[in-house]
Amino acid sequence: MIFNKNSNGGTELRDLLGFIDANTNFSRWKTWIELSVRQITQLTGTELYKLADTHYNSANYHAEPPTPTPNPEPAYSNAVLDELVRVMQLTNALFAYVKLLPSLDAGHGNSGRKKEIGETERALTAVEAYKDEVNILNLAYEALDQLIAYCEANKITEWTESSVRKLTAELLISNPETFNLYFQLNSVRMFYTLVPIIREVQRLEVVPTISQAKVNDILTALKAETPTEPQETLIALVQDFIRRPLVLDTMAVALERLNMDVFPDGILQTAIVGSIKEKRIALDDSRKSLIASLRKDAAEGWTMLQNEFSKGTLAEIYVKVPKEAGAGFRF
Repeated sequence: MIFNKNSNGGTELRDLLGFIDANTNFSRWKTWIELSVRQITQLTGTELYKLADTHYNSANYHAEPPTPTPNPEPAYSNAVLDELVRVMQLTNALFAYVKLLPSLDAGHGNSGRKKEIGETERALTAVEAYKDEVNILNLAYEALDQLIAYCEANKITEWTESSVRKLTAELLISNPETFNLYFQLNSVRMFYTLVPIIREVQRLEVVPTISQAKVNDILTALKAETPTEPQETLIALVQDFIRRPLVLDTMAVALERLNMDVFPDGILQTAIVGSIKEKRIALDDSRKSLIASLRKDAAEGWTMLQNEFSKGTLAEIYVKVPKEAGAGFRF
C-alpha cells in the first residue's frame, strides 16, 4: 500500500486532498484505499502500481539528500519516482473517498443505520450530495488523467509496456491527440479506456473493407520517418476516409456499453432541475440522441470508404510514375 508509511496516513490524506478534517483517522480509509487500487490498475496495469509502491516503501522515498546512486544507474531518478507516488496516491485517495462518503453520511450500529446532525449543522439534500459525489469522482478521473500523462511524459516503461498501451501500435488511431481531431475527448485516460473498442471497430468495419494486409501497410506508412509517395497516399486516405468514421463509431459503441460516469465531464450536459431520477432520465435521452447521430455520421463515412475502395484507390494504391507524352502525360 502506498499510504501510512511511519503511521502517517491521516496526514498524507489531508495534505493530498485539502478538504478533509485535520484529524482524519486513516483506519477508516484503509479498506477503501485497498479496494480502489483496481480502478487504477485495470487501466494502467499492475506493474506501474508496483513501481510506485516499491519506491514509496524504500529508503529512497523523499530521501534528503538523495540516496547515492549505485551502478548501473536506476531507470528513473528519485524525483521522478517521488512525483509518481504523489499522483498515484492522489488518484487512489479520490477513488477511495467516493466509496467512503456514503458510509460517512450514515452511522452504522447494532440497531441499523442512522444520521446524527449537530445543532448548527444540516444534512446535504439528495441533490447536493449527488453533486458533491459527482465532483469528487470527476476529480478522481482527472487525477488518473494526470497520472497517465505523467507516465507518458517521463516514458515510464511500466506504463508504456502495459497491455493497453501496447495495443495502440495496432490501431489506425494510436494516441489521444489524433482522436481529438475528430471528437473532443480531451482525456488521456478516456482514450485508453476506449482502446479495446477502437480495436474492435477497426476489426469489424475497416478490415473487411480494405483487408488486414492493407491496414498493415497503412500502419507501416504512419510510422515511417520519411514516407514514400505511395505511403503518403495511404496516410492521406486514412486521414480522409477512415479515422473519422472509426472515431464516431467508437464513441457510439462506448456510449452504448459504458457507464456515463466514466466519460469526461461535458460529453453530455444536463442540468439538475428536478430530482436525481429526472436527471438520469434526461441523460439517458441525450445519450440515445447522440448515439443515433454518431451512428448516422459513421455510416456515411463507411460508405465513402467503400466507394473509394471500389474505385481501386486502396486496392491498387501504388501509383505508377507518369510518363511524359507529346500531348501531355500518360500512365
